[in-house]
Amino acid sequence: MPRSINILLVYVVFLSGCASLSQQTTPALTPLVALAEFPFSGDLQKIIIPVEWEGEHYSFLLDTGSNFTLFDTSLKHKLTGQYLFRIHGKDSAGRYFSAEQKNAPNAFVGSLNLKECSSIALLDLTSLRSTYKQDIDGILGMDFLRRYIVQIDFGCHKIIFFKRTSESNLSSFFHSKKDRHPEWGQAVPLRLGFDGLPYVQGCFSSQGKADFIIDTGYSGACNGGDLNEKLWARITPKLEWRGDRHFSTFLGPVSLEDQKVAVVEMFEVGPLVYNYLVFQKDRDSILGLGFLSHHRVTLDFPNRTLYLKKQREVQTTVTGGITLKGLEFSVACDKGQIIVRSIVSGGPAEKAGLREGDELAVIHDQNVAGWSMVELYFYLHSISKKGRHLNLHVKREGCVLELSIKRKE
Repeated sequence: MPRSINILLVYVVFLSGCASLSQQTTPALTPLVALAEFPFSGDLQKIIIPVEWEGEHYSFLLDTGSNFTLFDTSLKHKLTGQYLFRIHGKDSAGRYFSAEQKNAPNAFVGSLNLKECSSIALLDLTSLRSTYKQDIDGILGMDFLRRYIVQIDFGCHKIIFFKRTSESNLSSFFHSKKDRHPEWGQAVPLRLGFDGLPYVQGCFSSQGKADFIIDTGYSGACNGGDLNEKLWARITPKLEWRGDRHFSTFLGPVSLEDQKVAVVEMFEVGPLVYNYLVFQKDRDSILGLGFLSHHRVTLDFPNRTLYLKKQREVQTTVTGGITLKGLEFSVACDKGQIIVRSIVSGGPAEKAGLREGDELAVIHDQNVAGWSMVELYFYLHSISKKGRHLNLHVKREGCVLELSIKRKE
């Protein structure tokens, strides 16, 4: 979804009497008010909720990865508001677009009025309808969502919009919100960037921390998420998955061949730890529905907190091939066998006698028959640090051959 429409707002707040705040009593929690509640489908590819407008219901995509609330151009004839100006940006594939902006209409998400957005943008969403095979009349973006606490329960396929009644005591601004709602799960600091999108910090063990967009409009192909090029170069081990990727934005379908994918041994979000998540290389670092759908997610935008409560364990299964850097060949699983998929001409593997179609049976005295690609991935990564040679037993036309491949400098 569009993630590059930036509006910079600078707030200057003059505070007085701050020295006495630390001496004040911690304010009691103000009550939550449930303003709207909706079911959504369990396909985990999208979250669609109804918007009522002039007595009719329309299907809108819930998308925290979109700066703006968008209406399909087919609804332009109903928008009588004043034309404001054109906005410009990029979709998630980096393609430029331009959209007309108009005053927001009196359209409702439950009791919530979209007029709170002040304005909406008009875009042709035909491609999204084609991708999801469902009517999509608009997108609820962050200019609307940031005003509320949005709870997404993927176990019950239910979404609830809350709003806290106002706190008059200024000390509530400074009071730590950590674990104020432990029943919602683990609390993680959330920030809104200059682009208006929500970010959380993830940690890759010894590789350090990085910011991720929380994007409920992005299903992705991985149970981890996406890594931008700079982050990918920092955390990816020497071994990589590769595979084709197909997705769509409102500007049309996107097909990317031979995309890099990697399994990360450990990933942390706040106090939560995940093992063997799959990430792919992309323009932005994103945690989408592939990651979020294993939790009950509460986006407390007013208090800048994300709550995550695990509802099911993340299962890692990967298709595609492993490319062995420095050895110049790749392997893939085929009916439980690990088969050499491709070999670089003139590279170390070809010089050692390896051939396409060979089955890997033993690697460094370890029988790898029947292994999953994840098991193989981390085994190869561990032994890649132990020396320059990879010793193999391969099966070819009923014979077992012993080969030693010298790693390329």
